[in-house]
Amino acid sequence: MKPEYSAGTIEDELGYFYISLASSLRSKPVEGLARLEKKIDACKSKRPRLLLNVLRAVRDGDKKRFLEEFDVAVTHFLSLRQGGGIATDWISLDLSTLRNAAVHLGMPKPKLEGKAEAVIVTRQTLGLR
Repeated sequence: MKPEYSAGTIEDELGYFYISLASSLRSKPVEGLARLEKKIDACKSKRPRLLLNVLRAVRDGDKKRFLEEFDVAVTHFLSLRQGGGIATDWISLDLSTLRNAAVHLGMPKPKLEGKAEAVIVTRQTLGLR
């Protein structure tokens, strides 16, 4: 059974991205990670590929590239916003999760302005320090 949500089908490669993200938080990568990431690279959907680009910059410790790739991914999300009635139309849970994991791993906090500030959940927007 393929995973679904109310607005349509979630691509398998998004699940692979989350495995890759979780692997980045471990002391050593999970087995078969390169194979999963190749599937993401070959994905027709842009979202998983953009998320993986951000994550690769984090893994490489490249702060400048991280900020650039994060900005590209946020811009893409904003370009697709439908303004519908479900939370995933208004908030990027994927980018929020990735941003917070990246900061945890030593990346700088991306500067969020305007609409970008509204779609990314941070500790501050949740009222946490």
